[in-house]
Order: sequence, then structure tokens, then C-alpha cells
Amino acid sequence: MAEAFGSIAVKLPLILHSNLLKSKQIIAADLIKKLLKHANIQDEAIIESFTSQQFEQEGLESIDEYLFIDTMGTNWIELLNKIVELGKGIEIYALIEHEEGYQEYFAINDHSKTFRDLVDFEDEDGKSYEEVMPRWLEVMPQDIAGVFFDMFEGDEEDDDEA
Repeated sequence: MAEAFGSIAVKLPLILHSNLLKSKQIIAADLIKKLLKHANIQDEAIIESFTSQQFEQEGLESIDEYLFIDTMGTNWIELLNKIVELGKGIEIYALIEHEEGYQEYFAINDHSKTFRDLVDFEDEDGKSYEEVMPRWLEVMPQDIAGVFFDMFEGDEEDDDEA
């Protein structure tokens, strides 16, 4: 099975933020349900389809009002797609890298502007990183864009040192 990993920044009510911050490696189904409910997704069939899955995290960090989740697994892509498609009243930004050579970008900002796009590094005719990344960054607050930039620049510097 192919793998995916990435980072999500999400602004949440304090209690949900705190409860997610205490999560173990597999985030509890009730917290995924609360995340979907916070995004104003009320369809029980959709909620059930996600709460029956396991969502793995590899790190949690609170920066200002945002919870940053380091994700592992392709099911996060499905969850983010559904939140960006149907969500309202949530602020969420994510970049997920897939081992098959593509990156997916997601965003809903505090003005309900959404963004979802993909860069396939193996498709010469597809959208380029230089085309997608600036449009994704312009949807989010500058401070969060800076955190994402620092995270991924840091990853590249770590790769260079290895």
C-alpha cells in the first residue's frame, strides 16, 4: 500500500485543540468526529466512514492558535478532501506528500476561501510546484505560511546534511 505524509495546521476550539494535542499515535475516532463536526459536516454516513478508519499522527505541536499535525497515511488525504469540499467555519491548511511522487495542497481560510490542488512531479504536462505553491500560500495567513515554509525548508536542509 502506498504511503503519504505531511502536515496540517488547523485552528480549533480550545477543548478540541487540547484533546487532540494529547492524542496517541492513532487519533481517537471521537476526536475525528469532533473535527468533522467543527467543520460543520453533519452527514452521519460521512462521519461514520471516517471514524471507522485509523488516523496516524507522528507529531503534534501547538503554535499560536493552531494545532500542527504531522500525518502518516493516505486516509488523511480523503479526510482533507472532504473537509475542503463540504467544510464551513473551519480554518485548515495542509500539505501532504505521496510516495508515488506527488504533493497535495489543501486550504480553507477564515473567509471560507478554499484551495485544493496537486503537483505530480512525474507528469511533465501537469501543474508545476512553482505554479501551485504560491496560490496555496496566498490563501493562508502569512504567519502560518511562514511556519510551513520553515518546516519544509528545514526538511530539505536535513536531507542535505544526510
